[in-house]
Amino acid sequence: MIGSLLFYILVPLSRLFMSGNSSPRREVPDVEETEDRVKKKSQMISEAQTKPGEPKSEGAPDVTEEDLVLQEEVHKAPVEEQFQDPVQDVAPSPNVAPGKSRAEARWCWDSYFAKEVNSCGSVYPCSTSSENRSPSPAGVDLSEGLCDVRHQETFAETKSDSSTQPEASLDFTVMSYNILAQDLLEAHEELYLHCPLEVLDWNYRFKILLQEIQRSLPDILCLQEVQENHYYDQLCPALMQMGYTCVFKCRTGAKTDGCATCYRGSLFTEVSASLLDFHRPETGLLDRHNVAVVLLLEPSASHPESPRLCVGNTHLLFNPSRGDVKLAQLGLLLAEVHHLSKSCRDEDRRCDVVLCGDFNAVPHSPLYQLITTGELYIKGLPTWAISGQEDMSHHHYSYRVMSPWPSCLEITNKCQYVGAFESCCSPSSESGKIRYSPEFLLHLRSCPLSSVRPPYLPLIPGVTDATPDDHRGTQAASQRSFTISHKFDLESVYKHVSAVSGALEVTTLHSQAGATVDYIFFTPERSCSTDAGSSRRGLTLLSCLSLPCEDFLWSLRGLPNHTFPSDHLSLLASFRMDLRAT
Repeated sequence: MIGSLLFYILVPLSRLFMSGNSSPRREVPDVEETEDRVKKKSQMISEAQTKPGEPKSEGAPDVTEEDLVLQEEVHKAPVEEQFQDPVQDVAPSPNVAPGKSRAEARWCWDSYFAKEVNSCGSVYPCSTSSENRSPSPAGVDLSEGLCDVRHQETFAETKSDSSTQPEASLDFTVMSYNILAQDLLEAHEELYLHCPLEVLDWNYRFKILLQEIQRSLPDILCLQEVQENHYYDQLCPALMQMGYTCVFKCRTGAKTDGCATCYRGSLFTEVSASLLDFHRPETGLLDRHNVAVVLLLEPSASHPESPRLCVGNTHLLFNPSRGDVKLAQLGLLLAEVHHLSKSCRDEDRRCDVVLCGDFNAVPHSPLYQLITTGELYIKGLPTWAISGQEDMSHHHYSYRVMSPWPSCLEITNKCQYVGAFESCCSPSSESGKIRYSPEFLLHLRSCPLSSVRPPYLPLIPGVTDATPDDHRGTQAASQRSFTISHKFDLESVYKHVSAVSGALEVTTLHSQAGATVDYIFFTPERSCSTDAGSSRRGLTLLSCLSLPCEDFLWSLRGLPNHTFPSDHLSLLASFRMDLRAT
């Protein structure tokens, strides 16, 4: 009896003693078993990852962003550390400033997306669809869902409706695209820390770029930031296989990119081409390496008196504080367009105009107003205000424009070339003499010799001296001397505000800013009166590819991403040209 009691007392005590002095320990697997488990885990993750545009295979496990991070860490950590007890991760501080590292920047944009974009009720604030959709993970093709945001805005009957299309007309499309030169991307990596590394690779971006061009197949393609070696090795051969004829102008100096204008040879014939170099150091103003390409095209199916099309493609200076340089570059571009279109007027043929490119100026800025209104008064205008990219009014000193550009540039205030035997002057009735127009003489006002009185000219106070005249006509003449104008009636394809949400549209976005700087300008259809009666001339805007707002682009982790290969968006517009003689 006593022995039985001792048994029932001592056995539980011994078990309690043993359990208190021993703890269960998980055995660390051997190296071979660890490698097998790591391979199995990597295989499961790789099978779950699908390429853009490919459906996920049935039975594949859902992979989260944490799984991808775990896969990367599991290969780097030692074998013993891979199977230790998990420790709860500590979230980084929300005050981490973007730009310190790629991981910190990615975390900041993910936080912004989760807190800010989703708080709006939809990750597609500019979408025509009211259905809320979650963001697509990196590596998933979003092109199929872009129709909700970048939809086609129609303004007139398209060429698919043959009953309404005039017989003597031509419908064509124009695309303008800053494709982001790889050298510039690598020189400014701080602007793209929020982007996955794979979307910054040129071969990856080039593949998406070609797919975008193939989907649209524009009849005229104006590209900016085209890297020279990529153009000759990859881009030009690919576009030629698609039926394009390309004209390229590389920037001078140490710059490796330029502008390329391509057109479908089956639709247009090249009449003339001008490759403009804006680097004119002898002027003392144009010391920047920017270029432009201007083509004069003729529709292939036209008769000798049909109108022609002048297409300008440029990338103006970026520097927000040098608006005076941008004005001079724009003046040269408009002067060249006027020069090429003048040859059509000499043949009594109409010439429609399309200007494309990255103008590095925001909507309704003075530079934008000069293009769209045809006139700009520049006296005392701060150079930073011309493009409107940045507000520098807080600076104590800012350079102001006091004259359009140096007279040695040989461009008048009307954005036309100065020529001794052109419209600015004409032979007089007296043999051997030339009569100059007031516009030509006004162009010489900046010349130092204009304020020097010749020795043979008698000094008459108020007449032949250099004293300013208080005549009533002086103020009007002075105002004309500080006004830049051009004769083209140009209009922007885009109105810069979303018709769906009312938000501001953007054409470019990186980690520092988002704005509209890319444009397609054209001469719209207008009614005009002639001796033969009233007629209509110009291009009819049929449709354009809409632009998203900034919040939508941030929902895709900014630009570039797996859908858009550049930090700029493409612009696409469809026009109708009346081929009847005017």
